[in-house]
Amino acid sequence: MVKAKLTKMTIEQKDIEQKLKIVQDLTVHLSFHLGEIVTIMRQNGHYPMPNEMKSFLTAE
Repeated sequence: MVKAKLTKMTIEQKDIEQKLKIVQDLTVHLSFHLGEIVTIMRQNGHYPMPNEMKSFLTAE
């Protein structure tokens, strides 16, 4: 839904700055919570540590 809304935005819209600020705030908020989830999963041994990410991401 967000992607669809973003593709319809143009710089000519009068409130584009406000809309993009909302998108930015949403992105930061979601990133924070994803970081929390990764941290909790790592603490429980269910997600690779930073030094293990390369092999984790390239594993088949």
